[in-house]
Amino acid sequence: MAAACVVVVACVLGFGVWALFMRPPSPGTPELSPEVEALREEAGTYGLQRPVHAQGWTLVLTEVDSEAARVSFVREGASAIEVSVEVGSSQTVADCTITVLESYPGRSGGRPGDVSGSALIAVRCPAPEGGSGSPAPSGEGVGAPTG
Repeated sequence: MAAACVVVVACVLGFGVWALFMRPPSPGTPELSPEVEALREEAGTYGLQRPVHAQGWTLVLTEVDSEAARVSFVREGASAIEVSVEVGSSQTVADCTITVLESYPGRSGGRPGDVSGSALIAVRCPAPEGGSGSPAPSGEGVGAPTG
């Protein structure tokens, strides 16, 4: 009887270790290429419908699911451009590169009208004449995830 209990405990522990370390990443967090992963330090967390203004541009996360983030991007007073960027990839918009590293769809159950969801996004724009480049603001002060 004791041997059977040991076998059951070993199987449960083995499955627990596999589930913790060997399972595929959760939706929105795929394995990233080294080039994309290198942008993590300058990426910021953007919350749904929370405009972020930085160094001549504005970005609003308008929609997010486990595979992509849809953003509205405005640079230096030009018209807004809306694009969908898959997680782990980049899009060039108004001479800037928008890269989505992670996405977190919103959860239901909030109050009516509440929006939640977020994405980890890096924005790189070319340096204006006589200035330095404009990486995205750090995660601090950027729309934090809700929900």
